Amino acid sequence: MVGFPAVVPFPCERGKVRAFVDLTTVSSGQERLWLSRFLAKESEIDESDLVVAAASNSVDDRPGVVWVEGDPGQRWATLTTALSAFLDEAPDAPAKVVSFSNEVLHAARMTAGDRANVVTEEFKKYVPTRTVRWPSGTVSLDDAHAALTAALRANGGTLRMTTVRPAMASIDSRFKKSEIPSHPLNAQGVWGAMVSAAEDAGLVSTSGTPSNRLVKLVGGSAIEIDDASASLVPAGPAMFERDSDRYLSLLRAAALGPFQQVRIAIYGEIQRELDKGREVTIAQLLDRSIARVRKDIENAHVKGKDHLVKQGQALPWSSVRAFIGTLFTRQAVLLSAGEAVRADWLHLDSIASGLIDEWQLRLDGELVKYLIEQGCRVDQYAEVELGGALYNSRQDLAPVRAVLKHLIEVGACEFAPDYSLRLR
Repeated sequence: MVGFPAVVPFPCERGKVRAFVDLTTVSSGQERLWLSRFLAKESEIDESDLVVAAASNSVDDRPGVVWVEGDPGQRWATLTTALSAFLDEAPDAPAKVVSFSNEVLHAARMTAGDRANVVTEEFKKYVPTRTVRWPSGTVSLDDAHAALTAALRANGGTLRMTTVRPAMASIDSRFKKSEIPSHPLNAQGVWGAMVSAAEDAGLVSTSGTPSNRLVKLVGGSAIEIDDASASLVPAGPAMFERDSDRYLSLLRAAALGPFQQVRIAIYGEIQRELDKGREVTIAQLLDRSIARVRKDIENAHVKGKDHLVKQGQALPWSSVRAFIGTLFTRQAVLLSAGEAVRADWLHLDSIASGLIDEWQLRLDGELVKYLIEQGCRVDQYAEVELGGALYNSRQDLAPVRAVLKHLIEVGACEFAPDYSLRLR
């Protein structure tokens, strides 16, 4: 039977925190573990003030448990109904909603409105911290630090984190990467732990983002590296967890999307609309393509399915339209009467007859050019982060590489002496 038991009313003292814990997206069989982790870290929350949403019989039955069953649409309806009931029951009491799902957290924020006493938290906050230590039984930490400082001196006093191990291996062969996956020096986090220990000992300093820190020798003749992340991110705690977060922040601040998969889907609809061979103005072409993508997303969400964006995530469609229009205005990629034109107010009523070659690369190139204008360093290390920011993928780097190649081929960018890209 699909549904949920009524949330049993209970008196709640003002200031006492209530909690709604969503376990529906926890891996099957792990629900009890994650609930215990939550309760261990939130010991001030009484179980009588706790509502738990979970798959049937995945946790112990108790008052306040909401069993979530059925197809995706039914599960979503059950979950959001229970969430609304939880938030409505004691509006004056502080409340916390915890979930692995961004759409659940978004639904909680939308339901809570302007209530300042409702907090949403990602469940990953409750992942137990793991202390990583250098495997001194394999190579002593003193030997590692000696090789690190020697490698830094041999490389002008400064290395990127990703080049630390190869540089140390050139000093001492014990640090070469082993082909045995279980080798202690192949363990995740040990190299960062070694560098952090060197920093604590005053041997080195670090700066930049955690994904690829700069390591600098202290007291040596370190050569300054022109690093965009070092200039934008102050020493100490990073402003952004990854460079891709910084890229997204810069693009959004400039109203340049990037609306990742939605942007690519709109590109596809524009091409399909033109392939039909029907007469269409530039304004109609853009509006219809955006409307079709929006309808596909909304239809999928009604059926309880994710499509391009997750269920519960609301897109600012007027901003999407303005962003697409801006890209097509920055670059004259549309053909009208055999001439490449921009989608500006002078040409919105012109008949669109086609698109120039490599039009998508030209449009996406505008995003990369803007990041370079803002001081972002675009080099080999930036590929993965650009993939995450522009295409929501750090695995398939082909789209990013195609855009970078295009920018060089058309003369928009050139190689700097250090092989990073700069605008021409």
